[in-house]
Amino acid sequence: MAATQPAQGSLKPFFVVVGLAVALLVVYVLRSGKPGAPAEASADRGPVVTVPILEPASAGPPLLPAAVQGKVVVLHFWATWCPPCRAEFPEFAQYARDSSNRGGYRVVAISLDQTPDPVGPFLDEAGGGFPVYMDSAGLAGELEVTAIPTTVVLDKKGRVAYRAQGAANWKPGGVPAVVENLVRE
Repeated sequence: MAATQPAQGSLKPFFVVVGLAVALLVVYVLRSGKPGAPAEASADRGPVVTVPILEPASAGPPLLPAAVQGKVVVLHFWATWCPPCRAEFPEFAQYARDSSNRGGYRVVAISLDQTPDPVGPFLDEAGGGFPVYMDSAGLAGELEVTAIPTTVVLDKKGRVAYRAQGAANWKPGGVPAVVENLVRE
């Protein structure tokens, strides 16, 4: 009795599919943040970043550099077409609304959509209640934002003190704790 061999090449598609699945999983893990991880400020802060004039995504005045000078600044880069951004948005939006009248820091939402057209309808649906700006000045490039969502926190001198690539932790102990510590410095 001869042993039956599988047809040559019949396992090749299986290994291709498994390889692609593993590669996608690795990319997902590397690109997503660890929202449950405690947030830590970076001790090694780099050069000063000047927040440029940012145009609003909908009605309202532009964000001028003087509005954030000397304050801790939370820069949140996102886009309406980004599924992880959309998933994180409710927690970020709540933090942004809760922070709107607090002194010592400013939360700045920056859309990386190509045009402001989809931003207004998204905010109407998802619940905005805070200003959103467009990155017409290329701030994401200057801060080396390579994936979204990304949150960058600048200290009072304008240096990067914290960065979260992927979903950030907006609960107490996460980004809010980093901001509170920087405000007290």
